[in-house]
Amino acid sequence: MGNKPNDAAREPRLSPSIKDLAAKAKQAAVKAQGTVLKAVDKNGNGKIDAEDFGITKESMQDAAQKLKASANRIGESLNDAKTELDRRVLRPVFKEGLY
Repeated sequence: MGNKPNDAAREPRLSPSIKDLAAKAKQAAVKAQGTVLKAVDKNGNGKIDAEDFGITKESMQDAAQKLKASANRIGESLNDAKTELDRRVLRPVFKEGLY
């Protein structure tokens, strides 16, 4: 009734096709990884790192200096605006201005 000794030792028929699919999937993954690496790796060192995205110490320092300069200009503008507002609101009276 189909209980031959060779039936138990025989591998399932799907095994070779599953192995083939696994091998093809691995090849596709390796190829995709290489494609992504080539597209993103700007400096060509074989790694995806901060330099590939243009984030360097110099660019961060430059951005910090620009931000600091902008903050200083805003602070000066606020001080000037406050001084002008005080002049308009307080309207100081000087002795010379009374005569």
